[in-house]
Parts: sequence; C-alpha cells; structure tokens
Amino acid sequence: MAAQDCIDAVKAALGEDNTEKQLNDIFELLERRSKAQQRDNPTMTREQAIVAAAESLASEKKLAALIERRNEAINRMRRSSREDFYKGLENKKVKRSDAIRALTVGREGPWQDAGRSVDAVKHALEAELLGPMIVELERANLLEVAVMKNPDFERNVAREMAIANGAKNVQPTGDSNAQALAAIFVKYTESARSMQNKAGAYIKKMEGYVTRQSHDQLKIAKAGFDAWKAKILPLLDERTFDDAIDVDKFLKASYANLASGNHMKATGASDWMGGFKGPGNLAKRISQERVLVFKGPDEWLAYNNEFGRASLYESVLDGLGFAARNTALMRTFGTNPEAAFRADIDRAVELAKKTADIKEINALGSSMIEAEFNQVSGGVMQHGNPSAAAINGGIRSLISMAKLGGVVLSSIPDIAVRASVLRHNGVNLFEGYKNSLDSLFGNFKGSGKREVGDLLNVGTQGVLGNVYERFHATDSVPGTLNRLSSIFFKATGLTWWTDAMSRGMGVMLSRNMAIQIGKGVDYANLDPLLRTTLGRYGISEQAWGALRKAELHQADGQTFLTPDAVDGLADDVIRGHLGKADASTRAVDEARENLKTSLSAYYADQVREAMTFAGAKERALTTFGSSAGTPLGEAVRYIMQFKQFPITYAVKHLGRELNRGDTVNAGGLAHLIVGTTALGYVSMTAKEYAKGRNPRDPEDAAGWAKLAMAAMQQGGGAGIYGDFLFGNTNRFGGGIVGTLAGPAAGLLEQYVGVLQAARDGDDPRAKAVKAVVGSTPFANIFYARLALDHLILNSTMESLNPGYLRRYERQVEKDNSQTFWLPPSEGVR
Repeated sequence: MAAQDCIDAVKAALGEDNTEKQLNDIFELLERRSKAQQRDNPTMTREQAIVAAAESLASEKKLAALIERRNEAINRMRRSSREDFYKGLENKKVKRSDAIRALTVGREGPWQDAGRSVDAVKHALEAELLGPMIVELERANLLEVAVMKNPDFERNVAREMAIANGAKNVQPTGDSNAQALAAIFVKYTESARSMQNKAGAYIKKMEGYVTRQSHDQLKIAKAGFDAWKAKILPLLDERTFDDAIDVDKFLKASYANLASGNHMKATGASDWMGGFKGPGNLAKRISQERVLVFKGPDEWLAYNNEFGRASLYESVLDGLGFAARNTALMRTFGTNPEAAFRADIDRAVELAKKTADIKEINALGSSMIEAEFNQVSGGVMQHGNPSAAAINGGIRSLISMAKLGGVVLSSIPDIAVRASVLRHNGVNLFEGYKNSLDSLFGNFKGSGKREVGDLLNVGTQGVLGNVYERFHATDSVPGTLNRLSSIFFKATGLTWWTDAMSRGMGVMLSRNMAIQIGKGVDYANLDPLLRTTLGRYGISEQAWGALRKAELHQADGQTFLTPDAVDGLADDVIRGHLGKADASTRAVDEARENLKTSLSAYYADQVREAMTFAGAKERALTTFGSSAGTPLGEAVRYIMQFKQFPITYAVKHLGRELNRGDTVNAGGLAHLIVGTTALGYVSMTAKEYAKGRNPRDPEDAAGWAKLAMAAMQQGGGAGIYGDFLFGNTNRFGGGIVGTLAGPAAGLLEQYVGVLQAARDGDDPRAKAVKAVVGSTPFANIFYARLALDHLILNSTMESLNPGYLRRYERQVEKDNSQTFWLPPSEGVR
C-alpha cells in the first residue's frame, strides 16, 4: 500500500464529519507517528513507517468507537440503577434532593443502601487495595522498609518497578528487598488500573511505569511555567510528544492542570493522567491527551524530588487512593461522573417544577449538595491560592500540636461511643465495653487477629499517616509539618489509641459476622439492629444467604468473615444471590464484585463511625463547601478548627440513635449520653491529675449540676455549647473565644492580653510566658507538661510575678471547688 493510499484510508476511516483543521492535525500527527515508528524501528523505511502509523491511527479510531459504545452502555445502566434508588427512597417519602445526597455521602434512615454511598464505597475500595497490600508487606517483613525514606533505596525500588512494568533499558539493582517491595507495589497498582478499567476507564499498561506521580500544586504554581518546563522537559521521554501537534501548547495545558490542582480531582474515564478521553472523534481525542511519560525511573524520581509532594511509598498509597475514589464515582455515576451528577440534579429540578415544589427546587440548588459532591470527587482539593492554603494549613497544624497534647485523655469517651456502634451491630453493651479494653491492652502484634485487621484496612492509620483526620481533615499540610504532626500524635499516644481501637472494632465486626454464620442464623433471625445496619450497605436477605456459604478466615483458633472470602464463592452461589440461574459470566463477576464491596463498605464505614472519623458530609458541613486558599475558605477553616469532631459526633452518633430506626432508639440514646458523660468525667479527672489537681469536689447542688454538664460536654454529649455554658475550657483545652472563633482566635486573645497588660502598666511578662508556652508545639503533651511546669515554668512565673502561683491556686479552688495534689507553689522559693 502506498503512503498516499494509507492517508486516504485514514481519512475515509475517520469519516467526513471532521473539519479541515482537524484533518490537517491528523496528517501532522501521522507524520509524527511515522517518525516515532522509525525511531523505535531504525531499519524501517519512511514508506513502511507511514503505513504502520496510518494503520495505527485507523485501528485507534475503531477502538475509540468501541469504547464509546461500551461507555454508553455503562452510563445507561448506571443511570437506571440511580433512578431505581431515587424512586425507592421517594416511595418512602424521601425527597429526591435527599436521595441524591444519600447516594453521594449517605443518609441516616432505615432504608436499604442508604449508607452505601460513593463516600462509603471509596473507603471500601481503599480497604480492598490497601488491606491485602499491607498484609503482604507484613508477611514479607517489608512494611517498615517501605515506610523508610532512604533516597538510595527508593531509587532501587523505582528501578525495579520500572523493570517489572517492562522497562528495557533499566538494569536490575540486585537489591532483594527492593525487588520484593517493587513486586508488591506493582501488583496493587496494576489491580487499581484493572479496577478502574472495569468500571469504565481505559487506562493502558505503560512500559517502564513507576506509579502515579504526586504533583505538588504549590511547588508547580510557585515555579511558574517557564521554570517548570525547563526542569521537566529534559526528563520526559520522546513518547510524551508523539501525539502532540504543538509541544509548547501541550506542556502549557499540562502545567495549567497541575498548577490548578485539577489533577487531584477524580473525573472517571476522562482522567487526563491516564484515562480514555471520551470523544469518538479521533482529532478531538488526540487534542485532549495529557500523559507525561518520563525517560525512566531515575527521571521520575528527579521530578518527584523537585515537584512531587510525597515519597515513593506515599505516592503508591496516593495512587491507590485516587483509583478507589475514581472507581467509586464511576460505579455510581458512570464514565463522566460530574456530568451525570449535574444531569440528575437537572432532572430532579424539572420534576419539582411540575409539582411547584419550591422548597425542593431550592434544596437541589443549595451549595451543600454541590459541596458534598466536591468532597467525594476531590474537587475540594483544588485550592484557590496554593501558597495561602499551604501557609494557613501549616499554621493550623502548629496550633494543633500546641493544643492537642492531652488528646488521648480526651478520647476516653470513645469507649462508650464504640459500644453504642457495636450495639447496632448485634453486639451487647457488655461485650462492646470489653472489646474496647481488649483492644487497648491486648497484644495484637504478630497475631492472626492483627492480620484480620490489616485485611480490613483498620488499625492502619499510623502506617498510612492519617491519624490527624479524626479532628481536622480539611487541610493539606506541607510535607515537613505533616511528618512533624505524625511524630507529635505518636508522642501523645493518639496513634496507638486510634490504631488499637480501630483494629479491635474491625476484628470484632468480622468475628461477629462469622459467629452468626457459624450458628446458621438466617437473615430474618439476625438481631434487628444488625439487620438494619447491614441493609444500609446493600447486604440484603439474598446477599446474606450468599455470605453464609463463604469460607471463613481462620486466626488464633477463631473464625472471621473477611471481604476476600467473597472471591471464593462459586458462580452458582452468586447466581442464587442474583436470583437468575442463567446469569451471564459478566453479570456474575459484577455481582461478586458488588457483594465484596458491600461487605467492605460495611466494615470500613462502621469502624469510621465508631471512631468518629468525619466523612464527606461532615467535612462539607465543617468547611461550608469552601475551598482552601480563598479568603472565605481560610476564615472558615480557622473558625471551625476542632469543631469537626463535635459536628461529626452529632451527625453520626446522635443521628444514628434518632433516625436509623423507624422510631427514636430511646435506649440507645440514653446509653450514649450516660456512657459518654460517665467516661467524660473519667477523662476530666485524668486530665486534672495530669495538671497536678485533685478531682472537683462540689459543695452544693449547683456545683454538682455544673460538674455533670462539664462531664457531658467532655464526653461529647453536649456539643460545643457546653464549652462556654458549663466550663472555662473545651474538650481540647481551649477557652470560650477559642471555642466560638477557633483556637487561633483564642491564642490571639492571649497575646492581645499581654499587650493590654503592658498598656495598662501591669507587668506583662507572666502572661507572655503563658501565651508562648500555650502556643508552642509539643510543650503541652500531658505527661511532660507537669514536669515542665514544676521544673521550669512555675518558678519562672513566680519570679516574673511574685504571688502569682498562690493566687492561681485560690482562683482554681474558688471557681472549680478543687485542690492540688501537687500545688504549683510547692517547691518554689
């Protein structure tokens, strides 16, 4: 075939709907492709290269058409499923606006699938990827090695990952640990690629691939296009530009995506960092390609060191997390999630107009419904001003390290909260409390139960570095401060507490499911509360029947039901679950996948609920839907710092007892309030002892009432109102201003007090020392602060302001009816 004949063939294959410019672009592309063919095959003649390039373009056109037809089928199916969900809730008197929000972030109520939201599925898929990977790393004794940030070792791992992905010009490192670690990383990054493709993406396997690059929006925006281009261009492989008509235009478009944070948003099949771009018209598709291909692993690392925001290990985790988010969106909203979401809103508005339901129209147009979708899609991670977001996020991180020194003591009421959640999972309260103590003081290390927890991806917050999420998950903290925060929370004991309690909760849920299966309990005879909770995640009577036939995981002489057991279910079992004896293999595979995800979502979401981790709904409420790096977004984040916990408590725990059943669960609500109040008093007392004080000893009924309300507030039961109605400090140690306007405002108030003292002629030095210590990271860790006070600070305060300590002791006794077991004035001369 002559070259011109091939060009004519391509033109014919592309169709006549292309503009002259698009055809010219394609012919230019043909020229570039032919040169690439000759580059990769030096013996090929120009004529042969043009023939090969033309055949490649023609086949891509056919592939694009096939993918488009597949996507259309997927999107019709997803839309039909969503419509069934919306109508099902509407039949139960739930407005469509609330049904849409239930689908994205979940909703409390006694309805099937009300908890199986995009947010819950995202966490489930993360668990399905990360849990088994952590188990493999643990079994190979590579977890500590993986976390270690050694540049030479990272380079070896990156090289071995490239080799495992078919790199031809990279030499083996000879490092057995690097080879083993790379094999595990590649296995799960490949699983993530396959998971997204099954959901509707088209991500091709790339020769020499390392992992998804962790582009740092701040570094890229700060550098500017010219500097970024100068750094990246020598690192990029020629393959990057094979399909680029205009290289400079291509790089500018890539830069704009990265500097704006667009790359952090999950967009389904149109993910520009590796997905299929959608349009059937090849010319349009080519113009939208944005894939940066590095020459090799060393170049990948060089770029990551310059413009990345994570280590290789963290980049792998980020990539898996992104894949989970993207897949969750596509499984619900199809291959273009945002377009489908907006189409659902538009259809709902049209339906509301037909009935003149103005309240529903307003609800569908509210900023909160949009904010919740942005939380699950990652759109909220696009910062208005990256520098402002990083600087202010860093400041809030420092404030946290100054204020949360006693956070593990504040967490004691978690024990009652966990028991409440377990009660809704068919576990009696006694067992729930016992499980908390076993979790805290039992030794999971090296045990089979620990592996069960790892399989469920629970109790791994310390390894994954997201302990901070419990109290403030709305900031993207710069790398150095993020590492410092990790050290801080380990020092406070919160990492141990969170991991132990999460792992114990997950293992208990898995064990309880196995116990029900072992007893042969059918769905109708399950504990009613457990049955309702399972139904929230799509575990129906048919699903339970299938799970009862799963092979249980054996560990430490006990059995556990883990999500991977679903993989082993026979096809006939899944067909029985579907109620279709003639279901196709594809339908069976999809049903098995959905059942596994339902079980994973149940475990992941219930553990997060028990630990009061904020979900997308609570984060949207905490930030009012604003973006970091904007004036409003930063103001909101300062005011709402530490308020995420009480908001999450109210939404998840009070909401559960008030709304999960057909009526208010009075017994559950009473236990929640009484249990958290009692343990709130224990928490208060522990913190008082840590300050050198004896427990409060009220002298009258008013004093006892004040103490009870303070204990309720400390337990979480009275929310932030108790912070200023019934005490001088909030759950995390701040005052009234800090409670209302945020801890930053509370610290500012202290420093203003220093200036006012100086203005009024008073000695400001003692107040200045108190303000500085109160805003110094690590200075207020509960077990170290008492020693710091008695060795240094008390004598310093007394020397600066003679008589200060005695006055302070009398004030505490007057306000709180308290004495000191270790008076501050003792030992000060």
